[in-house]
Amino acid sequence: MSDYSDYSEVESMSDNDFYECEEEEQYEESSSCKESDLPLFTEGLESIKEIMDNYELIFEQRFGRRMKLFRGSLLAASNAAFKPTGIDKKPLALYIHKDGNEHSHSFPSKVLSNKTISDILKNQFVTWAWDISSPENKARLEEFMAEACMRRSVYAEIQHMRDSEFPKLLVITAPKWVHEVKAVIDGGNSVDEARNVLVDQLKEFVDERSASSATPAFSERDYLLQEQQKEYERCLAEDRAREEKKREKEEEERKKIEEEERLERERLEEERRKEEEAERKKQLLPEEPEASETDAIHLRFRLPGGEQTDRRFRYTEKIEKEEEAERKKKLLPEEPEASETDAIHLRFRLPGGGQTNRRFRYTEKIEFVSTFVESLGFPLDIFDVFNSDRPRKNLAVFQQDSSFERSEERRIAVIITDSTCHHTRILGPLRLSSSPRYTTQDIPSCHRSHWRFDVAKRAPLCDVGLNGAKHNYGRND
Repeated sequence: MSDYSDYSEVESMSDNDFYECEEEEQYEESSSCKESDLPLFTEGLESIKEIMDNYELIFEQRFGRRMKLFRGSLLAASNAAFKPTGIDKKPLALYIHKDGNEHSHSFPSKVLSNKTISDILKNQFVTWAWDISSPENKARLEEFMAEACMRRSVYAEIQHMRDSEFPKLLVITAPKWVHEVKAVIDGGNSVDEARNVLVDQLKEFVDERSASSATPAFSERDYLLQEQQKEYERCLAEDRAREEKKREKEEEERKKIEEEERLERERLEEERRKEEEAERKKQLLPEEPEASETDAIHLRFRLPGGEQTDRRFRYTEKIEKEEEAERKKKLLPEEPEASETDAIHLRFRLPGGGQTNRRFRYTEKIEFVSTFVESLGFPLDIFDVFNSDRPRKNLAVFQQDSSFERSEERRIAVIITDSTCHHTRILGPLRLSSSPRYTTQDIPSCHRSHWRFDVAKRAPLCDVGLNGAKHNYGRND
């Protein structure tokens, strides 16, 4: 007598009695959904449909993806798999879980929750599952096996398996209505190995099904293989797109972090440079005179943010700007006489509308223009010098050691620009010609808010009277 001797008594149940239409959920692996302390079976559930619904829900919460199960008894699952004829026949996949073993978490979370494996089981197999973590549940599985006529075949093989080897996925077929375990997949198999086993068993099942129905095997088999291959390629493309999106996001985050770190380094370097510069200039300051000294001037400075500070200087001390300008003047060559013919006459417009002139010999270097500008009190670390071309060129781009005579540029205009402002001020054009010509450009003046002690506009605030004595503080352009 075969395992299916009671086949005539098997109830007829359609797929609609057990499958419910659900929209496919996107797989998002989250640590919050892997709650290993939740049992796959909840006590108090009697209906097999409720048991399978609960099994799917807990499986998803623990391992990350819902396993699509047949919502009915093992007998009904066997009926749905093997009773139909033709291409509606499917192999039966039986998943048996057991907690507390080596692969109790890794196998369902890494293999069964893989999208490719999950889609193959969902579309090409009738899948049923049980949990034998407790003796009561294992005994109930034996009852289901007996009802489905699998006790002497499938359950006998399960009995020979050690409990420590679970969980397992069994691929079951029923040629001539005798159930056989065709393949076993467990925690020792990788995702690729599990996929290959399922695909191979599916091919073999299609061949057997085609032979038993006396239909050409190749057409049905090819059709199913093509469908399976399309499904696999679609899943593979989705996985690749997901990985590419993940890589792009990680690359954007990495670049963002690197940019933030670079800006932070630059900010710290700038702060360090300013602190060093401030300390250097502080060391250059002369000793502050005592408050009791009469030969001193008391200065009050308004700082950014409304703060104020005070400092005393002796009348005989010079402003640093003047000292630097004097040093630059000493570097200039002797100015040629107005009667000399081998000379070029330059005219400069100064801040405030003033003008000055300077003559250079044609054989002298262009770099003396920059030196002369600095001698006027316009340091090149704050101001820039441009010619009068369109577009203008910075004087720094010219060959500084070239003479006026050799320079291809026969016209130069001095446009001194405060590098800390958003507007420019043309301080004056300058032409390298024997007969100077001058044109004016009206460009908005920049607001020199960085000068806290602006000697070009007003005299310093004094708390100590000057008593008419000569001193080095006052208006300077």
